[in-house]
Amino acid sequence: MALALGKTVGELSSSLSSRELMEWMAFDSMEPIGDRRGDLQNAMLMCLLANINRDPKKSPYRVSDFIPTYEPRKPQTPEYMLQIIKQYSAVVGGLKNARDR
Repeated sequence: MALALGKTVGELSSSLSSRELMEWMAFDSMEPIGDRRGDLQNAMLMCLLANINRDPKKSPYRVSDFIPTYEPRKPQTPEYMLQIIKQYSAVVGGLKNARDR
């Protein structure tokens, strides 16, 4: 929601009351904000194009056929996260360890 409103999460949490947040959440459930809305709009367009060009003998496509699904992220172990940090640090020329400062 912060991205859709052009604010950081910190800015949003400091300027939004809990009541206002609940109202935004209710609005989002009825009128999706951000990426979910774009996914739905693109799915409707792809469904239209597919149905215009489908074989008339085949059943029509549904919008749900074109909505992307996202697999939940797998939990990351602390060792894996450290490995990623070390790789990123090496790419940007970071320090090997604290004693190198």
